[in-house]
Amino acid sequence: MADGVDGEHIDCLTELFERIRNTRHQSGTFGNYFEYNGDTTEDIPYIGTHFLSGLVSYYSLTGDMRALNAAQECANFLLGHGNAFYARMADPTGPSQMTCWIVEGFADLYVETRNEDYLNAIRRIVKECMGQYYNAHSHGYLTTLRGILKAGICAEDQELIDLVCARRQELLDNGCILPNGDISESFPHSRRNEGCSIADWIMLNLIYAHHFDDETAYAMAEHSLWNALFFNQFVTGGFGHRFF
Repeated sequence: MADGVDGEHIDCLTELFERIRNTRHQSGTFGNYFEYNGDTTEDIPYIGTHFLSGLVSYYSLTGDMRALNAAQECANFLLGHGNAFYARMADPTGPSQMTCWIVEGFADLYVETRNEDYLNAIRRIVKECMGQYYNAHSHGYLTTLRGILKAGICAEDQELIDLVCARRQELLDNGCILPNGDISESFPHSRRNEGCSIADWIMLNLIYAHHFDDETAYAMAEHSLWNALFFNQFVTGGFGHRFF
């Protein structure tokens, strides 16, 4: 374990949070993603879910309301685009699973605030935007499932929970999880794996196992951790892609 890192007290977090805050736009969005794509923040009705989840996680660890407020302002900016926000995710020519993953950010916000706007957004994304597993980017797809499960458990929404159970079993039934617990970059199989997706699968199973008290799901998570994720680590410490 790295010095000063124990899952709760990470010395660099405060500095990192302040640096991220300095990239914040007037609209409530962060960073220069939009500039890289030749657009402005007002033209793109979505943002990576990990900004929202990261801010909410920072709030839960530190109690810093600035982080929670920033996450809410960013989420409200996205939802303020109305139908255009959902249409972008439902675009059949676009990377739907990589934009639908915003549900995890909304789920984390719902858990902390119980604001029904975030839960209703998740329900609408599930109904109108979410695609099937085949050819889906595994990182986006599994992040989306994880967010739906978080929201379903917190809201006691059995329909959302049942959807994740069915989709998770579909991945297992169709050989999307390799014998060592590895995950292809795209489902069901592709030329390389993705460390993010392996971690997604582990976390999805941990949430599932905790909710259902399912020993098999705990075992799946542990199997992927030891035999897929750890074997994917680079000498630099990072987890990325490896070709099969």
